[in-house]
Amino acid sequence: MQIKINEKNLTITSQNPLTINEIVDLLENFQFTIQKLNTSQNNYEIEVNKPIKNKELFTKILKNALLGKIPKKCKLYYFYQLDFSLKEINFLRALAIYQSQIMKFSYEFIINTYIKYSSFIKNPSLEIDTDNQSEHQVLLIFREIKKNIIKTNLEKNKETIAFKIDIKNFKHLLKGINPNIESFVYHNDFCGVHLRMSKISRGGIRYSQRVDFREEIKDLMTTQQYKNAIIIPNGAKGGFFIFDENPSREKIKKCYSLYIDALLDLVDFEYGEDKDFYFVVAADKGTSDFSDIANEIAIKRGYFFKDAFASGGKNGYSHKKLGITALGALTSANRHFLEINKNIFKDEISVVGVGSMRGDVFGNGMLMNENFKLIAAISSKEIFIDPNPDIKKSFLERKRLFENSLSWKHYEKKALSKGAAIFDRSKKTQKISNEIQKLINHDSQIIQTDELIKKLLKLKVDMLYFGAIGTYVKASEEINELISDKQNADIRIDANEIKAFCVCEGANLAMTNKARVEYSQKGRINLDAIDNSAGVNISDYEVNLKLINADVLKYTDIVIKKVLTQNIMQPLRISLDEKLSEEDIKEFANTLQNVETFNEVFKTFDSTKPLRPILAILLLYTKLFIKEKIDFFDEKYLKEYFPLEIDYEKHILKKEIAKTVITNKVVNLYGLKILKNFSTQKIINILILNEVLNLEK
Repeated sequence: MQIKINEKNLTITSQNPLTINEIVDLLENFQFTIQKLNTSQNNYEIEVNKPIKNKELFTKILKNALLGKIPKKCKLYYFYQLDFSLKEINFLRALAIYQSQIMKFSYEFIINTYIKYSSFIKNPSLEIDTDNQSEHQVLLIFREIKKNIIKTNLEKNKETIAFKIDIKNFKHLLKGINPNIESFVYHNDFCGVHLRMSKISRGGIRYSQRVDFREEIKDLMTTQQYKNAIIIPNGAKGGFFIFDENPSREKIKKCYSLYIDALLDLVDFEYGEDKDFYFVVAADKGTSDFSDIANEIAIKRGYFFKDAFASGGKNGYSHKKLGITALGALTSANRHFLEINKNIFKDEISVVGVGSMRGDVFGNGMLMNENFKLIAAISSKEIFIDPNPDIKKSFLERKRLFENSLSWKHYEKKALSKGAAIFDRSKKTQKISNEIQKLINHDSQIIQTDELIKKLLKLKVDMLYFGAIGTYVKASEEINELISDKQNADIRIDANEIKAFCVCEGANLAMTNKARVEYSQKGRINLDAIDNSAGVNISDYEVNLKLINADVLKYTDIVIKKVLTQNIMQPLRISLDEKLSEEDIKEFANTLQNVETFNEVFKTFDSTKPLRPILAILLLYTKLFIKEKIDFFDEKYLKEYFPLEIDYEKHILKKEIAKTVITNKVVNLYGLKILKNFSTQKIINILILNEVLNLEK
């Protein structure tokens, strides 16, 4: 495309035809009125009502808008009139979108505020001069963002804009829990965030379909922070949102690639104490098969982590093939059954679940016991109900679905019990059999689909198994509309309505914190970060082995055994700590006041009773607390982490790994009581005593 300008006249020559309305609307956005317009063979001669100033910038903006590289109606013309450069304009647009994610104000309001106070935007050191409280907040946060930007990729002149912020310096001005380090990526097709609690942090990258994607990522980062208590890095989470409503898989991959590449622009590519060198990612919702894409980008860019950058790729541990998350979750939930002399992996256990046999956590989970009696399952598109399942037939059929990646609608009808059915969730109502009516205690053949799902979640079974994304349970006191997962608002139930003996959270955020506390007063539950920790644990092993060029696949069995140790020990420790008094809980909570994010997370529980979810969160934050406090280093603890023949001498995280091993050891053995009269010397004494008595055996 070529654009020529002479005073009030401009000529546009385009390879592809442009619509007259497109040209008129765009020029009107620049506050020009068209006097004449002649067209011939993709050539457009236009005369406007006044001379065109700043021709070079005007040409760049007009050309980018006509080519679709920047939105045609985003008030860029105002910034053009205020003599901002094209780079400044694009950066301000990115900042405005970012601010709309961290504040309650719309992008439109933020942009209008930028325009109204353009002098301040050019020079944020000026005094904020407005009586409007909302405008004042926008300008205040804008100044803090600009002041705390650590690094950008603007000098690279790429199609993505990325910047990294030291957000801990102003997160007291924001609501709720926030990260300490935050990166934002903007592109004409998408935008995304990456949130970290410290320089050494890790977590998955997801494709978010929520307009308030940062809120979703922030909630998950909080969970990741205490889930990561058992591994080396702190919590992190990333995600990107595509502006198209229904992007193709190829479009999602392209946006993911651009997002990852832009984030790497913000990383230090050399190791050092003062460097921000540690950046690793993992698969998550919508990106489960993208690890190799990320690793290819990292290798091409020369990032020294190479294929340790993204766990789970072709040279790493496939969570789905190993079934590690489900195995860890069921191992964790087995504590509930062991205490009533049953075994989750052998005995007949009745189950209602959320998920599909195609899924990793649900599919693998429902194959780990041939005697699981699956009564019902709710997936994103279907509802499976088998009132009186034949245990052997149903296991074989679930196995067939999993191995062939099939949904519930492909379930062989001959394997179903009388009255069983598979319903399409897109229908508003369902016609149910007498057997299903009896199962859910409903006196009509017709039932609303949402009501059917709710009744299934309330069934009296041995285990309610969450194996897919979504928040399905709130506390009775919580307001449904305020729960962040809007998609499942119509099927969400109250915790006091659950009749299952126990809940296993194979997926994150299946229940709110308050819901866990409410349910735990009559049922058995741990915490999502306790139940599904095995996935993040094995990924961390993979990264740490790859960083010393070890063949990770060679050590699969050893690593799985090490990972499952935490899924055995942590629920056991919670059971032992259930004997604590309320006074102990208060004392231990007070000790943890200075742990990052603890206060915000803990107060959502609103209880100091010795209930399992309360004890679980205390256990994990005790580990975070002790990892921070340990100030000694002994390489013998590295031997406990790595397979015996591994040479770990040059590992860049030797100190962090040893501290994590010590932390898990002493807290799993001694529980929350370690916080009483806490000192580093107390940890050393415990380690010595443990070696003498060999308590772990």
